[in-house]
Amino acid sequence: LFETLRPKIGYPTGPLQDDVGPVQSNGNPTRSPSTVQQPVNRGPIAASSDEGTLIACTCCGICVHKECYGLPDGEFLSSWQCNRCKEKNWEKVCVLCNLRGGALKQADTSQPPNSLRWAHIACAVAIPEVSFGNYKLREPIQVKAIQKDRWTLRCRYCTASGRPCRGTCVQCSGPRCFASFHVTCAYRAGLLIRLSDTVVQFFCAKHSQDDLEQGVNRSKIRVGAIVAAKYSGAEFAWANVIGINFVVYYVVLFDDGSISHNVRPSDVKNVQCDAQKSPQESQRVEILWSDGETYWGKFLRATQQPEYKVKFLDGQTTAVECDEIFETGRVPRSAKFLKAVWNAMPPDSAAER
Repeated sequence: LFETLRPKIGYPTGPLQDDVGPVQSNGNPTRSPSTVQQPVNRGPIAASSDEGTLIACTCCGICVHKECYGLPDGEFLSSWQCNRCKEKNWEKVCVLCNLRGGALKQADTSQPPNSLRWAHIACAVAIPEVSFGNYKLREPIQVKAIQKDRWTLRCRYCTASGRPCRGTCVQCSGPRCFASFHVTCAYRAGLLIRLSDTVVQFFCAKHSQDDLEQGVNRSKIRVGAIVAAKYSGAEFAWANVIGINFVVYYVVLFDDGSISHNVRPSDVKNVQCDAQKSPQESQRVEILWSDGETYWGKFLRATQQPEYKVKFLDGQTTAVECDEIFETGRVPRSAKFLKAVWNAMPPDSAAER
């Protein structure tokens, strides 16, 4: 989604919501209170599609997927209001990025009820230490585990514009790059954001352009190389590459605008296909995803990508895909490692993480 809709790299786009705005260092909005008013009632807006129900708040108009926002089954969609509008907290900002507007939910910060704080779901998903108290309902957003050092990072876009730099930042995943920015600032600046089942990677303007021009370069990985590979769940471990095999993947544009480059032929449910027989270009395809659900999209093309067979330090072997393996100098800071193998990592990697 971010790759296909991203504007010119390094330049800000329009705001996420009409009422998005930074907050001064004293906690007051940059605009006068008279300009931060109750949103106009827009009436019911809801639509159903194969990928889920898209619903808009009848008060502020924020549009979300029902499942992404964590709405329970049976929620009355025709009169739905987002959590912020229900609480009439239109001046509240995201504790993680300091912006108003967007898909906000209550954050668990151990504050008293009269000091209720809020956070964007997108910010929560992107910052490694943040989690959801109830994942299905996407709330409360738990931010207490964020490391102290992360709160001290300075957003280069807020700093450059003279805005107060509050909240917490993510850092560029480029090699030896320590550029930091708010999640929402990165999106608004059109930076490259790569999503996978295990990590969310952000790239500064320079490394976004490098990655667009060169692609995610895995060609340097050879048999015998030491790599960080997906071990189990969302955790990584150090391993040796013992084999490389090229397999066929499909590139699919899903109905929600996201693109997957690693759909296997066996995941296509409505068309008979294999490594030699692919769907027709632009043909509608139904894809079985890793969550057990099926999603519709449009077939774009077939590609051949390397699949790496790796052997971990405990002797286990497995095959991993391109987005599940990193060279020692390109391991994203958000990658979580098994504690049992942390002390056994390559010596050069400790300084780079």
